[in-house]
Amino acid sequence: KRSGSTWAQEAYIKAANNAAEDYFGSSVSLDGDRNRRLAKL
Repeated sequence: KRSGSTWAQEAYIKAANNAAEDYFGSSVSLDGDRNRRLAKL
C-alpha cells in the first residue's frame, strides 16, 4: 500500500508446497494503482 511517497507491505503470499519449477508467482498483473500476483497453474 502506498502512503504518500512510501510503500508498506500489506500481505505476503507464499505457496503451501513450494517446489522447484512450480512457477508460483511467475506473472504479475498491474491494474491502475493496484497490483496482483498470479500463479501459473
